[in-house]
Amino acid sequence: MAEAKKDEPRLLIEVTDAEKRKNSEHGESFMAYSVHVKPSGGKVPMFDQPEYTVWRRFNEFNWLRQHLVLKHPEVVVPPLPSKRVLSIQKLVDNFGPEFVEERRVCLQRFLRRLAQHPLLSADDKFHQFMQLDSLSTDGGEIKARFEENMKRLAVAFKLKYQDSRFVDLKNYSDALSGNFSLLLAKYEKLNKRSLSVYQEFGNLAPVFSDWSLDEPEFGDVLQSTGHFMDNVSLSINERVEEENEKFVVPVKEYILFTDSLRAVIKKQEELEYLRERQEDLHTKKTAEMAELKKTPAERSFSFSALSARMFGDYPPEVLAQKVADLEQQVAEAYKGHEEARRENDRFSEAALKEIAYFNDVQLNDFRVLLQGYIRAQIAFSKKSISSWTNLKSVFDTMQS
Repeated sequence: MAEAKKDEPRLLIEVTDAEKRKNSEHGESFMAYSVHVKPSGGKVPMFDQPEYTVWRRFNEFNWLRQHLVLKHPEVVVPPLPSKRVLSIQKLVDNFGPEFVEERRVCLQRFLRRLAQHPLLSADDKFHQFMQLDSLSTDGGEIKARFEENMKRLAVAFKLKYQDSRFVDLKNYSDALSGNFSLLLAKYEKLNKRSLSVYQEFGNLAPVFSDWSLDEPEFGDVLQSTGHFMDNVSLSINERVEEENEKFVVPVKEYILFTDSLRAVIKKQEELEYLRERQEDLHTKKTAEMAELKKTPAERSFSFSALSARMFGDYPPEVLAQKVADLEQQVAEAYKGHEEARRENDRFSEAALKEIAYFNDVQLNDFRVLLQGYIRAQIAFSKKSISSWTNLKSVFDTMQS
């Protein structure tokens, strides 16, 4: 996300530690994360203390995000990692150090994105989350409302009219998800090959070490080569760890971000569906009133029209009441349609602005992501060249 200018007040946020705890009521284990917040560059509204440190479990992060999605449905709300990871390739330990560390990084990115967003950072629940030692999560009310909202948005709305702007955005979100997923898949394939190559360097280490026993004249050189191969083999681990935090985690985040983008698009479809239902109701009631005002002979065929022709129309006072009732229903339907139209228009314009903001952030993030990856590759290559050069100098000392 776009960085705040250095002279602007901002929040410095770090998720520093993770601690395994046990629920005193149910006895189940969970991870708690230490969130450290420090205002910087001047006074940040609603943050009066020089710093704050609170402990939060994942459910509380989830509660905060659900609240933000419900209150700000036009915003592409930053995603959270999945609560649990299932893999057919290996058993994932949700309390294992690798899983916990990746989650810590993801939670830190989530909070930093909220802090950088003009609307989300002003939300009162965000302030409570960052400051209060004990957090009230509304007894599950927000979770229930969020789940109900997700059920509604899961419905495939059959629309008579689709806003071309949101159709284009839907296609874009699908393409974005596909591109990031493909990028991640290709990286993992390349990474797997690199790990295999560097593992073979490790397998070479005992070859040179054993060989040194048979060559006393340059045994030290061979022994040094064996140690070098061990170090080369281990060096890939540091690179993989750095790339996981600075490349893999952000790419995974953007794959989840596309789900947030689709949720905004689905909300617009829901509002358009509600507008069309109100429009249909108004059209129906208007037609019923027009039909009722006709004489029995003029009315379209129906059992009520046929009955009026055979046995006479409604008594004048009854007909007048029916017309009055329909006029009220037409007015209410018109009012309902206008309110639905205005809400759809308001939401659409706000959502388009938020999506434009998201796109600007995404382009900047992608540039930073690739630049960082390139710099990491250059640094690793320079380090490798230096190591190989040092090994060469060892062989240069051998007598010909």
